[in-house]
Amino acid sequence: MESKQRNAGNTGNRRRRDRAARMQKRQQRQCAVAEISENEESPPIRQKRPPTRKKRIKEPVFQEDIVDGFAFLCFKTYEDLQVSPSMACTLLNIK
Repeated sequence: MESKQRNAGNTGNRRRRDRAARMQKRQQRQCAVAEISENEESPPIRQKRPPTRKKRIKEPVFQEDIVDGFAFLCFKTYEDLQVSPSMACTLLNIK
């Protein structure tokens, strides 16, 4: 029975040693990469952020009714009425 326990203990110890050796190698590689990058003295490379997406308005700000060829606009609020000419100018690129 003692021999079985010793063998079981040896395999566990070997696994730990192997794992420790792998971890040490990994740390050495990381240190080597860090030393190389320090020697180059180049600024760190940042990944570009994706452009921010504009929120789309689900409903139009106004409703349009056409009667006998004339267009009548109905706005929900007075502020929407004031903003609409400036929005039209920006859409048509008029200053």
